[in-house]
Amino acid sequence: MNILMQVGVILYLFAIVPGIFGLAWNCTIKKENEYFWADGMFAMMALFALIAIPMVNRKSTPEELAKIWLVAVSVIVGIVLLLCNKRLWEQVKKEFGKVKQLTKTEKLLCGVMMLLVLGSILWVKPMAADETVSVVQTALDTNTMYEYHPYSGEVYAQGSETGKESPIEMLYAVVCSITGMNPAILVQFVVPFSLQICFFSVYREIGELLFGEERRKRNYFLFFVILLHLTPLYIDGQSLLGGVFRNAWNGETLLGCMVLPGVFRILLRLMKESKADVADKSGKVSSILKEICHIIVMLLVARLVYPRGDYYVILMLLLCGATIIVRGGYRRYGITT
Repeated sequence: MNILMQVGVILYLFAIVPGIFGLAWNCTIKKENEYFWADGMFAMMALFALIAIPMVNRKSTPEELAKIWLVAVSVIVGIVLLLCNKRLWEQVKKEFGKVKQLTKTEKLLCGVMMLLVLGSILWVKPMAADETVSVVQTALDTNTMYEYHPYSGEVYAQGSETGKESPIEMLYAVVCSITGMNPAILVQFVVPFSLQICFFSVYREIGELLFGEERRKRNYFLFFVILLHLTPLYIDGQSLLGGVFRNAWNGETLLGCMVLPGVFRILLRLMKESKADVADKSGKVSSILKEICHIIVMLLVARLVYPRGDYYVILMLLLCGATIIVRGGYRRYGITT
């Protein structure tokens, strides 16, 4: 496949598909969400988890997985465009119009973000503990998934247990299989664009949920988040968990920097829904059910990126439920307002 087709397929899978999935969700819930692209990225990864995890356990090949996933994605995109094309274009126009409403500080933050994305891709050396590229290359060379050790080449007795539970590397292997792109170039130079933009989108929404219309506080919050995640660049011995500017593609990094924060923003929305006193009880229940659908998506993504990552999501749900119950009891008995 020539370079233009490679670029086209990658833009389709990591830019257009998440956008369409996110906009389709907006149309479904009849609600404008300017962070739709991050929701679409998570939805795409959840779909991949539904297909990849069973196929890895059945010892299918990356080529078979690539065909099935590409067909599934394209069918869903085709259905969405067929049924929601007018509303999708309206949403796109509205989102582009919102760019003009950004303040100077927000535009400056956007510029800083893009510089960080480019800088982390071009000049930051990935951590040695990351094995993603080796796992992807081994899968392509052997046309198997997690059957061979990525460094020694030895055959696993039962297959890699980590890979069976969280086959995030196969997402990259599938794209390489489709495009013919070198795994190192795809993983370390192409994928971070999408993943780091998703990271920024998640934290922007968290800032909005925490501080509402107070734009200055939201900007300070985002600036602090950026500084915090720059720490692994200049401190030795850091884990992969916070390395969004060093190993954005790694499953552990995705869990710590995007998936769990993504769950946190949903829980913030749920807590606001539970606290709000609204006359339309059916509307409130409907909103909560929609957030539960979001949580199911995040459970799948957590399982895709990290072994037993869904357990961390369940723990967060339990803590959120306990917080809602305790807060509701306090409000009921007049201890708090």
